[in-house]
Amino acid sequence: AAREKAAESGGEIFTMKTNHRSDEPLVAAIGEICDQPSFFGSDKIQYIPVNANHKGSRIEVPVSSDVGVAPLQVRLCDTTISGEEIGEWFPNKSYEVSLIEVVVDDIVRALSAGIKITRDKGGDPALAPGDIAVLVNTNAQAAEIKRLLVDRGVPAIASSQQSVFNS
Repeated sequence: AAREKAAESGGEIFTMKTNHRSDEPLVAAIGEICDQPSFFGSDKIQYIPVNANHKGSRIEVPVSSDVGVAPLQVRLCDTTISGEEIGEWFPNKSYEVSLIEVVVDDIVRALSAGIKITRDKGGDPALAPGDIAVLVNTNAQAAEIKRLLVDRGVPAIASSQQSVFNS
């Protein structure tokens, strides 16, 4: 609706044609998922393909690591992540707590896996806590992830004042 209103009122519509942050394999994977009819809940909202500024992948995961190497990874979130009865769906609060724990486990495992990043401006290639961002729906979720990360020895911050679009 906003896009149509902008066009009808003579406003300008800006489209990002190049993703300057993500690597080509991730941009392509997201494109494969999003470029489906009604993916965004309406046929009026269309996915607009973008190119990646970074060709190939700048991330190197050691073969010996148990961390997945796919640029985009999706998890099935049933009770198997909480140790409850296999394959059953569970109440939202239980799901949220379990999923937060899985996210924290994934971050800790990735940080200790020996992953290297080719950085645009040089510097230490080791994956570091500052390379990782977790977007959540609530401040309470952010606070819980931060608490669990700090409890596991991972420096973390939670910021709710700044828009991700300003970063």
